[in-house]
Amino acid sequence: MRRPAGASSGRAALPAGAGTGAALRVPRRAAATGRAAQAGRRRRGGLDGRRATGGASRGARGDRRGRRGGRTMSGSGAPAVGVDFGTTGSLVAWGRPVAGARGIEPTAIPVPQDGRDAAADVLPTLLFFPATRKVLIGEAAREQLGLRPDRVVRRLKQLLGRFPRVGVAGRAYDTTKLAAAVLQRLRRAAETRLGGRIREAVLTVPASFDVHRRRALLDAAAAAGFAVGPRTLLDEPVAALAAFLHGRAATPRAAGEPDFSAERLVLVLDVGGGTSDACVARVRPDGATLAVELRALSRFTPVGGDDFDALVARRLAEGFCARAGLDPAVLPRGDRLLFEHRMRLTAERVKRDVSRNADDGSEPAAEVRQLFLHGEHHLVERIDRARYAEWVAPLLADPRGRAAGDAPGVLDAPWDALGKAGVAPADVDLVLLAGGMALVPAVRDAVARLFGRAPRLVPDPLRAVVAGAVLQHAALLGGRADLRPAGAIAAESIGVRTAGGGFRRLIGAGTPLPARVVERGAFAVPPGRGCYVRIPVVEGEDPRPDRHRLLATLALRFPGRAAEGDRLSLEAALDENKLLELRGFLDRDPAVFVAARLRLDEPAGGTPTTPGEDR
Repeated sequence: MRRPAGASSGRAALPAGAGTGAALRVPRRAAATGRAAQAGRRRRGGLDGRRATGGASRGARGDRRGRRGGRTMSGSGAPAVGVDFGTTGSLVAWGRPVAGARGIEPTAIPVPQDGRDAAADVLPTLLFFPATRKVLIGEAAREQLGLRPDRVVRRLKQLLGRFPRVGVAGRAYDTTKLAAAVLQRLRRAAETRLGGRIREAVLTVPASFDVHRRRALLDAAAAAGFAVGPRTLLDEPVAALAAFLHGRAATPRAAGEPDFSAERLVLVLDVGGGTSDACVARVRPDGATLAVELRALSRFTPVGGDDFDALVARRLAEGFCARAGLDPAVLPRGDRLLFEHRMRLTAERVKRDVSRNADDGSEPAAEVRQLFLHGEHHLVERIDRARYAEWVAPLLADPRGRAAGDAPGVLDAPWDALGKAGVAPADVDLVLLAGGMALVPAVRDAVARLFGRAPRLVPDPLRAVVAGAVLQHAALLGGRADLRPAGAIAAESIGVRTAGGGFRRLIGAGTPLPARVVERGAFAVPPGRGCYVRIPVVEGEDPRPDRHRLLATLALRFPGRAAEGDRLSLEAALDENKLLELRGFLDRDPAVFVAARLRLDEPAGGTPTTPGEDR
């Protein structure tokens, strides 16, 4: 993807909120988060941490006043815009028109950074809360990680949809609002670059994110000023595949390039800052385009670059502390946090250094040299690729030898996708790697061992996902014969737990979306329930139903009293954003439908705090 240099800088006001997320209504066919946004605008609140529910903040109202008179770019004449809301960094891009077969070129838009004169393509997904109410986003927040980590929210993407609030310096902040603040910064950067109001965009999301996480992201997008529709979200590995395939059908194949003159089975592994996702797809020629048939998506695998950095930081700290006779636990809290931050920064630098290609052909290595790290003790290490690979090996373990209960690893994602597609590693014609961690040799080597051949990097792995989002938006806008929207399939089977610990599948993994099914007479009113029935909604592929992940509890309240043993039918619908709608009815009175409300219960840990929020 092309990376333009420079853009005007500035600070964006904080956006309107989108509620606490404690109760989640699953609407019919992704009926648009626009309703939630309108409701949010009728409420009050902000990001001051004093009220958990909120609507249009003063900053958002000021934003609307300041932008009156600007043209709104929407419909077929709107530019194609893509947004990648990442765990460690977020990007926005647009489709720059170019001559030739490609038609448009996804191009990154520089985003203003608080505390910086120049904008940058990547906005660190970090928010710093100083004693004043002005929240800093991006590089300024990154700088504060070593000074006031207790006031910096990081890994926000992993909190979204799981924890309605996050604690910062004794206050609770709505995680949906915080995500909206980041998304609004990206939207304003696009408006500055393109010269008008941006309402429409495609946002990428890990393929395995469940209904709660997707709903929270859509709520955040609506609060940030984006219009939300039934195809706003795009799975990240699917986006990376779209970016890789763009223009290949109409361009003569160069030497060494994959041959798509016949059908090919492709696996894409996207390893980002906090998650690993994989998809399996069949790609075949279809006139001026390449047709893509999605076969499978991987389950939720919360392993990414942050986990590699944490593991290397721990190894560095353990070695130094053993030599220096230091126990970090006895240090004052501020000194301990500073020590941990320096270890993490060192780990990030080690990752970059061992991943670069040396100009002279020598083996790259990281030279760590921190003088007087503690008292008279220095941290001096030389870490080559082999040593780095040894340290991160637990995150790259072969899934074929993994036991139940083992910690997840990067390769769990492609292995799960292969199993769902019913294919073996040897059946795959092309393995593609995307995401920032695709540049790490240890990751590439581990993937090569699993598949028996080296994977291929997508062009510009860090920006491939946002490039795919741009192409998806361009296809949805229409008017281009060379682009077609990517389809969507269910990542995991969704069903309900039944009496005796059983499982009733409603929508199976790999089902093309949108999908709607009705299970008639499949359930019965249990004793003593009357007009109120609770049904656990779960997802997963494990043969043991008790290992399926509980999504929520479906509460059905019927207008009249149901008798014990009355048969119940359940209707389930999953749209292309993978938002779930459930309705139940009594077979003896099918005209009475009861819409479902799914409630997201906070984990036992309650509201996470910074630093060290739930991983």
